[in-house]
Amino acid sequence: MRFNAYTDEADDEPINITTMVDVVFILLAFFVLTSQFLSPERDVALGHERRAKAAGAADDDLPDSVLVTLAPSGAGGALIRIGQQQLEENGYAQLTGVLKEIDLPRATVVIAAHPNVSVEQVAAAIDAVLASPMNKLSLSKLADAPPGGGG
Repeated sequence: MRFNAYTDEADDEPINITTMVDVVFILLAFFVLTSQFLSPERDVALGHERRAKAAGAADDDLPDSVLVTLAPSGAGGALIRIGQQQLEENGYAQLTGVLKEIDLPRATVVIAAHPNVSVEQVAAAIDAVLASPMNKLSLSKLADAPPGGGG
């Protein structure tokens, strides 16, 4: 059996790299389109200060959550109650101020909204909470209750 000997003629053929470049661009497009980037919320510095706890306070003494209740008012606004404190109608800036006073970044703020409260009012309450040092947030829907937020 006889094999063809190596010749220099095989080296003279040009190499077509067009298909290789096409495959590289397809792979590049695949990786760019399937990659997941960090969400912008994780990249934003919240810019709030950490204050020291009062002398003798332990982490177990602090509440796990703060309840913010939204109820409809007769004038089409929202009545805001944080804990037992009733805020002024549509007092979203006041809500931010109260949460800044509380200043428990580890606690979750639970926004419990009445079914008749609009999405815009809930979104304004979310914005007010996120403007405070308390950045953990949870949403809840209240059962039908009288429009004073009584409870």
